[in-house]
Amino acid sequence: MTDDVTKLTSLSFSYDFSPNETALIAHFFRDHEESIPSGLERFVHAVEKAVYNSISIGDAERFYS
Repeated sequence: MTDDVTKLTSLSFSYDFSPNETALIAHFFRDHEESIPSGLERFVHAVEKAVYNSISIGDAERFYS
């Protein structure tokens, strides 16, 4: 792997996260917001959107508290 991400334009993968994996990574992102690398904003947003779209507002508040 290289540190020069500009040369990785064709690098991608597809993965279906389980509900448990999605919950775990959502909690991880919330707990480590300050250290999430630049460039992962769209991924973080997609994870949060998946959580919010699958549960009620009250459940989301409890989930993230």
